Amino acid sequence: MASTTQKTASTHRSAVVRGTREFHIVGGSGRKRFASAVSSSSIKSGSFLAGGHSWALACRFDNQGSLASITLELLGMAKDVVATAGIRIEDPLGEWPSAVWQSDAIRIQETGTWELSVPHAYHGHESRYLRDDRLTIECTVDVLEEYSPEAAAETRNCFVSVVPPPTIAQDLQKLLLIDESKSGSGSSHSEERRRHCMQPDVTFVVEETEIQAHKLVLAMRSPVFAAEFRWHTNHSANHTRLSIDDMSASTFRAMLRFIYTDELPMKSSNNTTQRACKEKYASRRREAMARDLLVAADRYDLERLRLMCQNILLGSIDASTVMGTLLLVRGRDTCCQLEDSCIEYIASDPEVYAVVRATKEYQELKNSCSPNNRDLGKSSNAQRGPFFYCHNMFHRWSDIGKDVVAVAGIRMEDPLVQW
Repeated sequence: MASTTQKTASTHRSAVVRGTREFHIVGGSGRKRFASAVSSSSIKSGSFLAGGHSWALACRFDNQGSLASITLELLGMAKDVVATAGIRIEDPLGEWPSAVWQSDAIRIQETGTWELSVPHAYHGHESRYLRDDRLTIECTVDVLEEYSPEAAAETRNCFVSVVPPPTIAQDLQKLLLIDESKSGSGSSHSEERRRHCMQPDVTFVVEETEIQAHKLVLAMRSPVFAAEFRWHTNHSANHTRLSIDDMSASTFRAMLRFIYTDELPMKSSNNTTQRACKEKYASRRREAMARDLLVAADRYDLERLRLMCQNILLGSIDASTVMGTLLLVRGRDTCCQLEDSCIEYIASDPEVYAVVRATKEYQELKNSCSPNNRDLGKSSNAQRGPFFYCHNMFHRWSDIGKDVVAVAGIRMEDPLVQW
């Protein structure tokens, strides 16, 4: 009689679950005034989850107001937790490397607190990482979770890793770099096939520079590109070649990056008072890029990019830039609000008006207007038909001892919408 063999199996599962907390500390300069009185206290972040446990950050500052220590607290009654922690402090302008510290794995059993280290690169360079009186500390906690066979039935439905953030923008941006990352001899056959499917199929010649892209991505994002590709369809050739004569190569690359990632190629800034020459130069460079991208967005009907650029220009309006912005948006139906904001700013203060009148842009606008009406331009609307649009050029007069700056507008439309 043959013996019966019973086979059994069990599984032990381990997983690393990550939790991240950004801790924004605002108003540090004001706190320094009271550093000697509050140095013994800690600033605590809100709680966050990692590995099924609640954690919180506590930052202590010395009597000079500088960051002295960072403590990670395990909240609740949990014990015997195995974890690693990391600290990252980034320069908001991206000019300096991130200050990073990473721990070894430890087992938290009794105390529930874990003193981390302030990154070495941060010491002595605090000003690099402080912008707009704001310091941002990012803490990452990785917790080891283990599941025994006895608990398998209970954890079967909840055993999942942390869902990572969306990566579609980064993945699409990789398409722009396909031609730069040449295949190597060590590439597998499947990788070569995948790379072949992602090859660009359109080349733009801009300022004698060849820039490659993908028709599908551009056509989905811009109706103008979609129409151009339909017009240049050639069934005998798979690759299209187009020339761009009215745009710089840097502006075209920046526009492509937005099309692929939905992000501007320049960091936004909420600082309205420029305190340093470097920040002022960066702001002017950002404003110049916004001007060029606004024209590109208007040409290729990229509504989101157009509004983002208008907001940048609106936030940077002053007496020295308002006329340049007004000349840029003059006659563009899609920029009427920005045009009105420029005119309102010029008319808001006699001193501003006096500075504006001295600019070459003002004289350029004045010379381009007719002697009688000083027209700011003509514009058209697809629904209402063409209409005449003019402004009485920023007249000044005195009335009962007050200096008044004003603008006037005249609009004449065809009631039958035939003209």
